[in-house]
This record gives sequence, structure tokens and C-alpha cells, in this order.
Amino acid sequence: MSATDSGNLSPPDPKRRRTRKPAKHNVKMEDDFTEPYNMDMESGRKRLEEINAKFTAARDRLLADYEAEQRDLSDTLLKALEKQMSIHRANTDRHSIHVLAEAAQDRLDAEERIQAHVDGTQARFERLETLLRVVVQGRIEEAEAALLEAGGLVKAEGLGVKRE
Repeated sequence: MSATDSGNLSPPDPKRRRTRKPAKHNVKMEDDFTEPYNMDMESGRKRLEEINAKFTAARDRLLADYEAEQRDLSDTLLKALEKQMSIHRANTDRHSIHVLAEAAQDRLDAEERIQAHVDGTQARFERLETLLRVVVQGRIEEAEAALLEAGGLVKAEGLGVKRE
């Protein structure tokens, strides 16, 4: 049906907005809170107890789920911590072995230095001993020569011969 058929002689204005009627929704409201206003006191109390029971059951389920999730997280964290501690222990053991190896090497180096010192001291002692023998031997020879000379002097004096 056009605008001219309805008795309106002017054509429709294209700039004019057409208004629509709002859509009718057939939504059925069946939640827990629509009817308490139409109840008497006793049925309202029963309905409230039912709602509280549902809430308590839902809360208990949520708490149980939350606690289970927390236990799972705690177990996961505990396993991760145990793994980290085992890695730390292994690293500590490796470090301890490394430290012990360094200490053993330091001890070997110290023993080598001590042995070198002992060897040097022993060599010096042997040289001193040899030198002392030479000196003592020289003194003995000098002493023997002196004794021989003195003995010769004694003999020569006894004979009346002087020796220079």
C-alpha cells in the first residue's frame, strides 16, 4: 500500500526517520527471585531455606574445587622445589668435588714446594759437609804438617840443628 492509497497525498519524506515499534520478546523469567514477593511468610521461609541450601551446596563444591586446585598447585610447587633442591645438591656436590680437587692440588703443590726446599737444603748441607771435610782435612793436614814440623824441630833441637 502506498502513501497515495491511504489517503495521504504527499509521498514519504526520505530524510524523515521511520520509527519502529520495539520488538516483542517472549522471555520467560523463571529464576529463583521472581516469586518471593507473592509468597506468604511460611512459604517464603521455606523458599529461603531452599536457596540457602543451594547456596551452601554450591559454596561447598566451589570450596572443594578450590582446595583441590590449591593442593594440586602445592604438589606442583613442592615437586618443583624438590627438583630445584636436587639440582642444588648436585651442584653443591659438584662444587664440593671441585673444591676438594682444588684443595688436593694445592696440597700437592705445597708438598712439591716443600720437597724442593728439602732437596735444596739437603744439597746445601751436602755442599757444606763437603766443604767442612775439605776444611777439616786441610786443617788436619796443616796440623799434621805443623806436628811434623814441630816434631822435626824437636828432633832438630835435640840434634842441635835449627830449621826455618
